[in-house]
Amino acid sequence: MNTIQRYNYLHFFLVTLILALPFSCSRDLDDLEPAEFPVDGNVFLDGFSGGLNYAAFGGSKVTAFEVDNNVVYKGTASMRFEVPDFEDPDGA
Repeated sequence: MNTIQRYNYLHFFLVTLILALPFSCSRDLDDLEPAEFPVDGNVFLDGFSGGLNYAAFGGSKVTAFEVDNNVVYKGTASMRFEVPDFEDPDGA
């Protein structure tokens, strides 16, 4: 295959891609319905709602979260998140 043929194939591919992209992704917003509010929308009320637990992921620091009973806004507890340094050996 010579250089001119490669150029023609590449040109054809790019033109086809440019013409196809605007028409390939469409969404009909008329079919959407409003989301309903959950029965129990609370996640943290001085503790976690039933079935929810904190879980660290990937290379994150496992001890970066704790329930703090000393600093509160309303109630008796709050969520405390520690943001570790980038080079923290326990995770980032």
